Formats: sequence, C-alpha cells, structure tokens
Amino acid sequence: MPFRIGPRTAEDSRTDSGRESSTVNVQSLGRRALIATAIGAATVGVVWWSAFRFGPGESAETDDSGNIAATDVAIGAADEPQILRLDARGRRNLGLQVGPVARSTYWKKLEIPAVVIEPPGLAVRGITAPAAGIVTTIHVSVGDAVPPGTPLFTLHLVGESLQLAQTEYLQATREAEILRRERARLQEAVDDGAIPARRIIELDQEIDRQTALASARRQDLLARGLSLEQVERIGQGEFVATITIEAPRIDASANIDSTDREAPVESNDASAAVPSPDSSSSSTERFFEVRELAVAVGRQVQGGEALAVLADHESLLVQGHAFRREAAAIERAVAERRPVELEFDGAIGEDWPAVDQPYLIRNLGNEIDPESRTFDVIVPLPNPSRLYEDGGRTYLVRRYRPGQRARMRIPVERLDDVIVLPAEAVVRDGPSSYVFRQNGDLFSRIPVRVLHQDRRDVVIEREQGLGPGSFVALDSAAALDRILASQTQSGMPADVHVHADGTVHAAH
Repeated sequence: MPFRIGPRTAEDSRTDSGRESSTVNVQSLGRRALIATAIGAATVGVVWWSAFRFGPGESAETDDSGNIAATDVAIGAADEPQILRLDARGRRNLGLQVGPVARSTYWKKLEIPAVVIEPPGLAVRGITAPAAGIVTTIHVSVGDAVPPGTPLFTLHLVGESLQLAQTEYLQATREAEILRRERARLQEAVDDGAIPARRIIELDQEIDRQTALASARRQDLLARGLSLEQVERIGQGEFVATITIEAPRIDASANIDSTDREAPVESNDASAAVPSPDSSSSSTERFFEVRELAVAVGRQVQGGEALAVLADHESLLVQGHAFRREAAAIERAVAERRPVELEFDGAIGEDWPAVDQPYLIRNLGNEIDPESRTFDVIVPLPNPSRLYEDGGRTYLVRRYRPGQRARMRIPVERLDDVIVLPAEAVVRDGPSSYVFRQNGDLFSRIPVRVLHQDRRDVVIEREQGLGPGSFVALDSAAALDRILASQTQSGMPADVHVHADGTVHAAH
C-alpha cells in the first residue's frame, strides 16, 4: 500500500477495524487450542493411572463419553490401605519393634497416684538403755546393716537400782540354798522324833518365800536387758558391771500380713562399694539398718534413754489416693480380689528380678482427706534387698524406699476378645486411628476402632485386616505415618519398582 500523508478517511477506519477483529480471532483460537491440549494430557494421565492401578484385565468405570469416573476411583483409593516402604536399615534406625497380633482379654484399669510408706509402728525400732550407765563402746555406725542379736552398745553400769537388784537376787538365792541345807540336816531328827515336824513345815514355807523372791529378782534382771548367762553368774556371786545391748529379735507375728512371704535378701561379699547383683545370692535372714545414733562414747545415760533408731524396711506399704467417685469400682476389685499393678518412679537401669507375687489391696481408708478429697488404698509391698561389704562393714540396699512415688493400676472393667497393643502402636489422624501391618519391607496403614486407651496400652476391636498371624509395628506409629506422608508427596507409590529404562511394575 502506498504511503500517504494527510487526513484519515472513512475507508481507512474500516480497514483498521477489520485488522483488529482478525487479531482477536487468532488469539481466541490459540487459547482454545491450549485448553484442548491440557484436557487431552489429563485424560491420558488418568487412563495410564487406571491401567496401572487396576492391572491387566481390570479397568476403571467410565461414563457414556468414555471418561473415567473420577469419584469412584477416589472412593476406592480411600478404602484401600496405604502402603509405605521401609527397609531393614530404616527399621533399625527407628528402633522399630514388630510383633504378632493376638486376641486376648483385657481389664480396663483405674490409675491412681500412690507413694511408698513405712508401716506405722512396725518399721522403726527404738533402742533404749536398760539401766543408768556410761557408754563405753559403740559397735555400729549409721547406715550399717545388722541382723538381730548384733551387739550395738556396751554400757558400764553405774545405777544403784541395778546394783540393788543384783544384790537382792544373790541374797534370795543364797538364803534359799541355806534353808534347803538346814531342812536336810533336820529331816533325820524329825524322823527320829527328836524335834517336832512343825519345824520342817516352817523351813519349807521360808524356802518357798525365798525362792519366789529370787524368781522375781531374776525376772527383773532379765527385763533390764541382762542375758540369761549374766543372770546365772549373778546367782553365783559374780556381779555384772557392764552390759552389751543387742539388736532386738524379730517377732514373726509382727509382720504386716502373715500371708506375705519374706522378701529375699541377696548377699554379696565383694569389696566394691556398689553392690553387684550378678554375684548375689538369696538369703532369708532379715536385717535392720542403723538410721540414727543418739549418743556418743563417754556419755552417761539414764535408764530408758534413747540410744539409737533402727529401721526395718523388710515390708512396706503402697498408699494410693482415690477420689470418692471411684470408690464403687475399687470396692468391687477388693471384693473379687483382683490383683493390682504397681509402677514405681526411678526404675531406669534397674536390674532387680521380676516379681512373681500378685499385689492385692489389703484395705481401703474410711476417711476422706479434707484437703485432697481422697481416701487411702493400701497394698502390702515386700521389699527385697541386697547386701554388700565395704571396709569390714555390711550395708544394705533396698529395692523400694519410703517416699518413692508410684502409680497403682486397679482393674475395673473386663473386655473380651480384643487386640491389645502398646500405645505407641496406634497413630491418630483426626477422628481416625491406624496401625501399620508389616509384609516384608512394606507397611500397610490399616484403619482400626479404638475401644480403650491409656498411658501404656491401646485396645482395638477385631479388624478384618488384622487376623491371626498378622504382624504389626508395636511402636513408632507416628514416625511411620510421617514417612508415609513423605512418600505419598513424592508421587510414586511405595509398592512399585521403577527401572532405569522407565518401566514400572508391582513390587515382588
């Protein structure tokens, strides 16, 4: 077209308008072509996934126009268990534990806080001076383990009452002996009629009085802490100037519960300061532990004054604290003698043997604490121990200690024919719960219905995908769920192999 300079005419305007219309039509056609291309690519992708998903001989449902019913595919995929791949190295890194599924009976448990306490009136033994004297020797130290009959203190007696008791006992004993000899001498004269028989009767009465007096003095000396051998020596004229105070004998009738067996004492003769359980041996001998010494060498004490305090923790009590609304369930457990579980704090690294004795509730408190609004639940607790020696002295290590925190788990409701797993075996995703079933390196996420869960266990209903012989992850379910999400975001299913040439087939 020749180039012109001058005003625009009507013909020029019509020409420009036609050019603009042509440009718009071309752009519209280009956009439509791009949209058609995208739709075709999406259709090809869905067809490929349908072929891969359903395999040979299967196909997704299609509508009348040949398109795949996407809603049905989505629902079917949601119903199928999701699968992740985790090889042996990954399982070791997670510390994953796998175990079989088994049906069992489970008791729902009421968990209440508890504390280990000393049995009132039985765990502490006070040692007192039997008479006035001066402490000359202390045979033990605080922390020593002493069996009954072990010497604790030696006192030099200075009290007048004990000296007077020894004198009266000796006099009564000697007087009775003199009267017996006199009666024997006069018996022949009475038989011959030289003296009346009334004299023999008088001597017998006096002998009885002196014998009774000697017996009373003898019991008084024994009650003051003198041994039978010492009392015999006093009767022979050897007064006791010193006295040895020993650890008391243990009365078997003073046990917390006569049905409880004695807790074993494990002995170890190694000289190390820390007991070695591997070389310990069981013993039934009971020991006291010296908790406190109240005197020093050279101190004068009066009769009845405290010398030491011994602790006997052979048997303790676990005191639980329950609310009033929990009383009915606990009372049923007590009536049916259901064994309770005890879990103690500070159990990390302990190597004590497992306890094969059931724990039973002994009694329930009949008072409500005004501050905590709880009542007591009492369970007897045998307390095993270990002995070790250091520097010629024997020491005692107890498994449980007064003041130690604990948890008491009381069975209150029975669930039959259920699956019980550790709490870490189940992961929650909103309202749904899942476990991971193992098949080699593959783990399938299986939906389950949780019937009960506490801090330690989770109880699930029997599921079709968890039959006998199934193995599931017993822990790290949350970690497996994160791995599954990561593998899902990568876009490649976990149960397929991809070769170098790009071909894909199912895992084998």
